[in-house]
Amino acid sequence: MDIFYENLKRDIERFYNDPFQDESLRELHLSLLHENYQYSRFQNAECLETERIEFLTELQRLVEAQSVFYG
Repeated sequence: MDIFYENLKRDIERFYNDPFQDESLRELHLSLLHENYQYSRFQNAECLETERIEFLTELQRLVEAQSVFYG
């Protein structure tokens, strides 16, 4: 089990627990997390928090690019 991946997934799910958030957007975000996450990227990172922020920023851009909500 990749604890770092599970933590990212949990954080995304927690964000979408807000009743005003869209369920389909949550599913897109989690799907893109699964498709784009690479264990080695974080295993070899000099600063895990910096790499985490960069990855989540990239992930958000993908969500926005593929979402009709941001379209």
